[in-house]
Amino acid sequence: MSLRRKLIAFLVVVLMVTGSIGLYSFLAAKKELPPEKEAPAVVNYVKVREVAFQNVETEVEAYGRVGSSQPIDLLAEVGGRLIMGDVPLKEGQNFKKGQLLVRVNDVETRLNLQARKSSFLNLIASILPDLKVDYASSFPAWQTYFGNIKTDSPLPELPEITDIKEKTFLATKNILSEFYSIRGLEENLRKYHMIAPYNGSISVVNIEPGTYVNPGSNIGRILRTDAFEIKVPIEAKDIQFVELGKRVKVIKGEDESNPLTGRVIRMTDYIDPTTQTFHVYVSVENNQKQALYDGLYLKVVIPGKMVDNAIEVPRGVVRNKGEVFVYNNGQLGSRSVSVIKNNENTYLITGLKEGDSLVTEAPLNAFEKMKVEIIK
Repeated sequence: MSLRRKLIAFLVVVLMVTGSIGLYSFLAAKKELPPEKEAPAVVNYVKVREVAFQNVETEVEAYGRVGSSQPIDLLAEVGGRLIMGDVPLKEGQNFKKGQLLVRVNDVETRLNLQARKSSFLNLIASILPDLKVDYASSFPAWQTYFGNIKTDSPLPELPEITDIKEKTFLATKNILSEFYSIRGLEENLRKYHMIAPYNGSISVVNIEPGTYVNPGSNIGRILRTDAFEIKVPIEAKDIQFVELGKRVKVIKGEDESNPLTGRVIRMTDYIDPTTQTFHVYVSVENNQKQALYDGLYLKVVIPGKMVDNAIEVPRGVVRNKGEVFVYNNGQLGSRSVSVIKNNENTYLITGLKEGDSLVTEAPLNAFEKMKVEIIK
């Protein structure tokens, strides 16, 4: 094929393609386009709650550590050899109220006291003849008193003295001074015996029996086990709701249906600088079914003060730390409220009007004056 024929063939192909494209564009322009559909209007829905104020009783929940209500350090008041009492002086040892915990050897002191009482008996015997002659009305009482004195028992109270002359006579015979001196020695003898003031257990032992102790020596430490205190840290914002004397619920473990009962007995009027909290102390008695132990952490629910004309709402309702949405004639409105108390999942607020339609659920990007409809 010659070059001329090839060129003619190429031109024919180009004309055919160009014509087809033009024809297609012409026909497409003649075709009627379907009418455009309007985009459906977006409707924003909200849930609302009619504001109805009521008097709300607040609650303060916190966790606190159990401690003995009466921990006592056993300090020696006298010197001598330490002797075991009614129970072994060992850590963890339980004891009952009134049992002898430990004592200091008191043999010498006891003998000296008995000798002093014997001298007092001689002194009383020496004045009985004078009393019989000069104070006949008082003589029977003093004779009975003389018979009741025993060297191994506490000294009984003196007979009643009503006559001033009789009192002067007894004073000159050193009866009164000797009586009170012996009473002082009896009181000192009690310092040799450490009697349990309550039911409890020994938590610390510093000195073993058989060791010589000096006045002031720390023998050990005991804890009360039939009554405890719970030290509860309360945030500064909640301390205003806590009142002395309030009955509280003490919850051990996960079972909240059978709480123990406690009572607020005292609270600090200063803030702990390390935790920035107040300390509230709750007394609670030990329970055999739900035994308490020193050092245990428990949940405490304290009924607080009554707040008048308030409403409790979910936390998500309040935004920007003090604003809520209300529904007003198909639009969202914004209102400022006062948050009276923060709970775990709710806020206690005031500042709305009775009957306002409070929005409890709003669109994600809600804003003031947004058009909305209420979910029926």
